[in-house]
Amino acid sequence: MPDITTPLELYYLNLNRIFGFGEPIKLLLEDAQVPHEYHQINWEEMCEFKPKLIESGNPFGTVPVVDFGDGQFHGSSVPLMRLLCKKLGKYGANNDQDEYFLDCAADFSTDWHLTAGKTLFSRDDPANRENYLNNSAEKHYSRFNRVYGLRGGPYILGNEITYVDFLVYHIIDSDARNGCGQLLEKYSHLSHLVETFKQRPNLKDYILSIP
Repeated sequence: MPDITTPLELYYLNLNRIFGFGEPIKLLLEDAQVPHEYHQINWEEMCEFKPKLIESGNPFGTVPVVDFGDGQFHGSSVPLMRLLCKKLGKYGANNDQDEYFLDCAADFSTDWHLTAGKTLFSRDDPANRENYLNNSAEKHYSRFNRVYGLRGGPYILGNEITYVDFLVYHIIDSDARNGCGQLLEKYSHLSHLVETFKQRPNLKDYILSIP
């Protein structure tokens, strides 16, 4: 039985679900069919929410965070996803070597996420966008295409989905929604991930519902 009290409360900024750190968590919860509420708050609400986080025992004062029903806020996106994996008993690794491999991939995905995110938050600077399209994106797409080719896919460890797959899918999907979808065309292993991910029974309707 999953070690989770439901429904959960997920909090993140209202960023239209593009390039945000809350959306991979939302995708994981949808896939696992964990009842939850997703609270997308604006900057003004975040200023009011931050002291509440700190007072609850979360000294970092950032989102995304999840309240498991005990009034405590657990945050920091990738560690939070690992915590959810443990509580759900899935989406993680089955041995130390695979756990190390997923940790490495998660770290590199964060680097990619932050780089790609600059194209959204600097739309008034065409040079930044062009630099990502022509330089930075190639490094990240080619790296993860190699990574996904190691086990034959469609997921990073082969046939079983892990939390890292939610992270990587979200970056690629955000690129596409930000007008950079052409980047995926020449990377067959990542294309396989995206095609398979979109067909997951518990995610199909949700993905189609995203504006």
